[in-house]
Amino acid sequence: MRILADTSAWSLLLRREPAGTQSPVVELFRDFLEQGVPVFLTGLIYQEVLTGFRSEPRRDELVDKLAPFELLQPRRDTHEQAARLADRCLRKGVTASTIDVLIAQLAIERDCTLLTADADFHSIARCVRLRVIPALS
Repeated sequence: MRILADTSAWSLLLRREPAGTQSPVVELFRDFLEQGVPVFLTGLIYQEVLTGFRSEPRRDELVDKLAPFELLQPRRDTHEQAARLADRCLRKGVTASTIDVLIAQLAIERDCTLLTADADFHSIARCVRLRVIPALS
């Protein structure tokens, strides 16, 4: 199994408040890391996770923590397929952001399962072959 963790999953994992530590997403994320399951980022996810820090030392600490995780880079055809994916979703009544469909397309083409706390990806998964965990109840 290969995991693409989206911004919501990383944010919950990296929170200092105890509320995020109780999340099923965090529990799964920690299990994957402990088991050595390959976990990936995209450039967009990496940028989103690093955004909003008031403290440069805290951001630098996070850059160091994220350094071991490979970035999945989109190619030209990734963007073309993401546009098609967005159109398929629209035809099924699902509106998805440009960033979300690009992340979904990267997960699909790189054979990753998406770890997320974002319900939008579950909507996308109803339209295309996107593997998303955890399943929403």
